[in-house]
This record gives sequence, structure tokens and C-alpha cells, in this order.
Amino acid sequence: MADTATGTQKQQELDDRYCFHYYLPITHSVDNIIDHKHSHTLEITTYIRLLSGFEQDDIQSRSVDGKQTRSREKFGEIEKFASEFLKRYEGQYLNSLNEFGGDASIEHVGDVIYAAMSEYLLAKQLFLERLEIGENPLRVYVVSTYL
Repeated sequence: MADTATGTQKQQELDDRYCFHYYLPITHSVDNIIDHKHSHTLEITTYIRLLSGFEQDDIQSRSVDGKQTRSREKFGEIEKFASEFLKRYEGQYLNSLNEFGGDASIEHVGDVIYAAMSEYLLAKQLFLERLEIGENPLRVYVVSTYL
């Protein structure tokens, strides 16, 4: 017989993870010379996990065929937080932003966005497990606390 506590815990772990994909138009220059700037639409994928303090009162109880079920329809809310964060970089010349210190390589941009977004989401009881960033599908940089 399966241990229901373990089964419930595993189900909660599965339910509490969200993946979002974004397209972020930016400009940058590899050598930090503004005359060499060019545009990209970065592809960013985030993997976000709910922490235990994430507004548990938002979990709605629904009646389906006379049975009460718990609903975790948080995609919209979590996506809003992540989108709000990334919007600050939209259309920007990244080399000119203080947080990048003139280095707008894809690796540095990924590291900076991961660190700042992690802090931003953590304040909302969300954990950024992984961030993937690339200029095209063949070149993707991954930042994660677990690899």
C-alpha cells in the first residue's frame, strides 16, 4: 500500500513548479562600443517553484461533481511577477545599464538577470530554480542552483 503522505508530498512538488518562456528585444555590443551595437530578441525560459509562504489563501477550493478539489491556478499571477521583472530590460541597450557594467555577453546577462530576478521573486515567496537565455535556439546559456 502506498504511503499517502509521501504521495501527497510528491504531488505537491509536481504542482508547485512553473515554466515560462519569454522573448525579450534588446540591443548590446560585444566590445562595449556603442557604434557596434546590434539587436537581438533574447529567448528566456524560467523555471519557478512556489515556496511554502506563497499566498496560500489564493488556493481556491472548487466543487467538481459534488467533490471539493484544490486548485492551484497561479500561472497568471506568477507569470505577471516574472514579466514585470523582465520588462525593465525590454528595448534597452544593455551595455549602458549599471547592473551589467558594460559587459553584455550572453553569459554575463544571464548571470545578472538570474541573480536579480532570484532576489525579486524570493521576496514574493517564489524560487527561481533555473534560467535559460539565448540569442538563438542553438546557443543557450543556463544558470541554475542545480545543474
